[in-house]
Amino acid sequence: MKTKEYINMVTINEETSYLAIMEEAVEICEHDRKNQDKEDYLESIWEAIHQVIDGMCIYTQDCKDIISDLDYDIFEEHPDFGKAKSWEQGAYNALYDVVCNYGIEEYLKQQNKI
Repeated sequence: MKTKEYINMVTINEETSYLAIMEEAVEICEHDRKNQDKEDYLESIWEAIHQVIDGMCIYTQDCKDIISDLDYDIFEEHPDFGKAKSWEQGAYNALYDVVCNYGIEEYLKQQNKI
């Protein structure tokens, strides 16, 4: 059984990962923001999120740390990507799930981006 402290640590790790991904994605897209409507901007943000997550999942040890920090079950079948075949895919799936669980529009509204 997982303790309350352990669950709180996982939540902190999720929030930290989420904020890091979103901050970098917004920064990547900021230069084109004035020329885009909301739909185009959200599409650009999603592309940037994938780019940021890819960049976080290059080194195997980093991926193992991500999986551990987020308490992600690498052997679980992912609904969008299927079962991970490597540490990199497992870490990608874990980070993708964090972003999806926290949502992007809420963050962008808080940052006055949309």
